[in-house]
Formats: sequence, structure tokens, C-alpha cells
Amino acid sequence: MEQISCFSLSIPASPGYFQDGDFVLGGLFSLRVTSGDSRILFDLNDTTYIPDVVIVDLTKHYQHMLAMVFAIEKINKDPIILFNMSLGFYLFNVDFNEKIALESSIALLSGESPPIPNSTCRLEKTDKLVAVIGGISTAISTQISRVLSLYHVPQISYDPFDPSLGTRVQLQSPYQFSVHTAALYQGIIQLLLYFTWFWVGLVVPDNMMGELFLRDITEEMKSHVLCVAFAEKGPAFPSHDPVDWHNLMERVIFTRVVIAFGDTHDFLMLVPLIICNHVVGNVWITNSDWYTIPLALEQSEVYTYFGGGLSFSLCVDEILGFKDFLRSVQPRKYPHDIFIQDVWSILFECPIFYQHRARELSQCEQNGSLST
Repeated sequence: MEQISCFSLSIPASPGYFQDGDFVLGGLFSLRVTSGDSRILFDLNDTTYIPDVVIVDLTKHYQHMLAMVFAIEKINKDPIILFNMSLGFYLFNVDFNEKIALESSIALLSGESPPIPNSTCRLEKTDKLVAVIGGISTAISTQISRVLSLYHVPQISYDPFDPSLGTRVQLQSPYQFSVHTAALYQGIIQLLLYFTWFWVGLVVPDNMMGELFLRDITEEMKSHVLCVAFAEKGPAFPSHDPVDWHNLMERVIFTRVVIAFGDTHDFLMLVPLIICNHVVGNVWITNSDWYTIPLALEQSEVYTYFGGGLSFSLCVDEILGFKDFLRSVQPRKYPHDIFIQDVWSILFECPIFYQHRARELSQCEQNGSLST
């Protein structure tokens, strides 16, 4: 039986970026990985909040937000799509945290932080929220659906397609974009056969997506007489069990070719483990969702261990005008975007200070350009 956590809603949800309109789309994204939910609950009316420690910033994920802002701007400029009406948005950062995702979902409905279930604090029209885009993982999508489905607000999930997601929610399942992974499996198999790599290790995240990948890729490998050296579920973050680390590294060291399927969050522990254990000489084959750029390591270190990595990317069409839009983004252009200053501070290496475990970012040059 699945366990449902209980927690207090007396702490404000993460602040959001809001733009009003006749209709409003919600957006729940994950821009960083933190130490987890730091709340000490003494009773229902007494909760102590300790600011989370930021483990890693995923600045690339800020493009998810910008893509949504770009699309809404394009829609609002087109007089044919929404005649004499406008589309707004309310964007939250949920930090890969299921509890924050749940709170933010309630805040989208109530218009208040801390959120008030079954109530709305908006003075304007209350049925503006027409849909929510969000859910970079099955666990987060499930938490969002538990709230939104109660109020029949459709959810569009942009995480990798998971056929089990519909069975995890009781009312309304999220809309998912089906991604055909058969080409990925076939491409990996052809690569292994071309280089005669017949002894291959598999590393996946400990979730349903990992299970499905293991099942499908193992069947493909067997049909082509390729051997699975090991199949391991990588230690999830945060994982403090040294046994998980030791077992995984022991297998990786003695296997030249390793297929790693997952995203950056799934493998946050894997890259430092490989570097600390000085595991060199492996060929890593990954999917496009895993990249090592945001990790707090010197680039030369990353190239030492992953310089021979091969990544399979999906073929996608270019979004017309999006590159020019990205080049034009600046804090001065979007003064109400509370997330852009964080991204600017990281990309342009502005000083970062810590006070009481909370990160404080200094103000950056406002005229910088993402084209650099």
C-alpha cells in the first residue's frame, strides 16, 4: 500500500512568477536540487522552517520556463488564436521536491501562500486557471495530479512517458506526450554491435522508468546475443548507504562499456562517485537527459572520466524564433521574473554568500546576454 505523507501547510509555498490574463496556465518546474524538505513539525500550529541547502543548480532547466513564456507571448501577439483575450501564467520552482509540488499545486488553485485548500483568495475571476504544465518525474506528476484532478484541472506532464502513471492517480490522469523509445534501443544495439561490445553494464534510476528501460533493453540485447554484465539501480539522491555506492562502483570498475539511462537528477550521486573512486577508461552510453555540465566540478575533471561518452538525442524540430528570444532575455526585460536573477548570478559567476545556511545571491550586471 502506497504511503501518503502528512505535512503542515503553514509554511509559504515557493514564490512564483505571475503574469495576469483572461486565462492562466500554471507551470511547475525544477531548477535546482536541494538538501530536501527542512521542516521540523512540533504540532499543527508550530513548524520551524530551516532553509534548504542548494546542492546543484540546473540552469539548463530554466529553458523550460522560458519556452513557456515564449509560447504564451507568441499566442498573445497572434490576434487569431485568442481573439480579444489574453493568456497569463503562474510559474513555480518545485526543486524536484514532491511536497513543494503538492503545496504549489494548492497555491495555484487558492491564489494564496501558504495555500488554503478548498478556498480562493483571488478577488478577480476565480476560474482563470485552465491547465497546469508540470511534472519532470513520475513521483512529482503523481502528487500534482492528486490535487488538480479533484478540481478537474487538466495537467500536462513533460516528464518521460510513463504508462504506469495513469494507475497511480485515482481521478484524472495527466496528459503525457508519448515518446517512441524503440529508436533509442535500436540505436544503442547497433552501436554495441558495430564496436563489438558484447559485455555491457546497465545503470538506471530506481523508479518505474528505470524498470521499463531495463526490461526493454535487456530483451533487445538478448535477441542480438549481447550480454548484460550487471543491471544496477543507481543510488538516488540523497543516499547515505555506503553499500549502494560500493556495490555499484565494484561493478562499474570491471566493465568497460556502461549504459546509463536517466536524467541529471537521477545520476547526481553517480558522477562524484566515479571521480572519487578514480574509475577511468569506461565508455559511457547515455540518453540526452543526462548531462554533467551543471555539476560543481572542474570541466577538465569531467572530461577525464566522461570524455569518451556517447549520448543519444531525440530528433526535434527547431522552435522558430526561440533562439532569438533567448538572446534577448535580461533581468531588466523581465523585472517580475524572480528566477532570472538566480540564473544570472550562476551563469555570470556573481558572488554568492551564505547566511544561516541560506544562499544569498548578489546583484549581477543586468545587461548581460545569454548569447555569450
